[in-house]
Amino acid sequence: MTFEKINALGQILDTTFGKSSTAKSATFSIKTKMAGDTITVMYTTIVNLVTDRVMRDQVKEEERVSEKLIGDFVDEVKKEFKQRTGAALKLKKGDSTDEIELISMSAYSPKRTAYYRRRAVYTVS
Repeated sequence: MTFEKINALGQILDTTFGKSSTAKSATFSIKTKMAGDTITVMYTTIVNLVTDRVMRDQVKEEERVSEKLIGDFVDEVKKEFKQRTGAALKLKKGDSTDEIELISMSAYSPKRTAYYRRRAVYTVS
């Protein structure tokens, strides 16, 4: 990949200021990190979990939603890259993991608040 293409991709993925820093929704965040020929896409949202049974169902739903939103984000990046450079961006999906981090709970209430995170790694080819 040429320097100009790498620069264009970096500008597309940079969400620190400008148009790309304005989220489409305030309910989740998608951030990226570029290192060498890999792009790491990180999805984060806050979920409220009530009981263990509901928690399992809600985690499965968050898993489905996060995979779709990351896929939509990657498709948008490819489209923007094509518009800016005239070349196609080929990304090969690699490792994808998710996690739940409890951030608030009480002995007096079954409600738990947690971060749901998904990390997907793509290789630029």
